[in-house]
Amino acid sequence: MSQVINHFFQNGVSALIMTLVAKNLGFENIIDIGSGDGRLIYCGSILGLHSVGIEIDKDLYDLQNEISISSNVKYEIINSDSNSIDYMRLGLGNTMIFISALPELGEMLAYEIMNQFIKNKEKLSKVGITLMGSHTHRKYSRDKSKWGWGKFIDDFELKIVECLSLPSSRTLDKKRNTKFVHDP
Repeated sequence: MSQVINHFFQNGVSALIMTLVAKNLGFENIIDIGSGDGRLIYCGSILGLHSVGIEIDKDLYDLQNEISISSNVKYEIINSDSNSIDYMRLGLGNTMIFISALPELGEMLAYEIMNQFIKNKEKLSKVGITLMGSHTHRKYSRDKSKWGWGKFIDDFELKIVECLSLPSSRTLDKKRNTKFVHDP
C-alpha cells in the first residue's frame, strides 16, 4: 500500500494544480469521471471543494476508499458506469466536471454528459468541463484539432477559458505533457 500512496502523491501535483484552477475560477464542487486512484477528488477535498469521483473499476474504487480512510481526507466515490449516472441528481450547480480520458476514450462519455446538460440546462448554474487532451495523436485519430477535442468543443460551442500543459501518468515517459482544457 505504501508504494501505491507514494505513486499517488508523486503524480498528484498536476491534480492539485487542476483543482486549484477550478477553485480559482470560482467552482465549489468537482466531479471526476473515471477517477482512477482518486487524486483529483483528494486534491479537491484538501482545497475545500465538495468532491465526487465516479469509477467503474471496483479495485480502483476500493483503493480510493482506502486512501480516504488512511489519510482522513473525505470525498464521495460512486462505483458505477459513468454512462448510467443521472448527473442531475448530483447537484451540478457551480461544478467543474473532469473527464479523465483522452478523446479516443472519453468522447462518447463527454457527448452523453453534455446531452444531459442540454436537456436540463434550466436546472444548471455554472457548470464547467475539463477535458484531457494530447499534443500527439494516434495515426488514425479522427480529430487532431484542439488537442483532439475540436469537434466536441465546436459542436457544443464551448469557450476555452484556460489551457494547461501538465505532466500526467500518461506522459511521465514522454517529452510532451498532457493538455487540460477548461470550458465553462
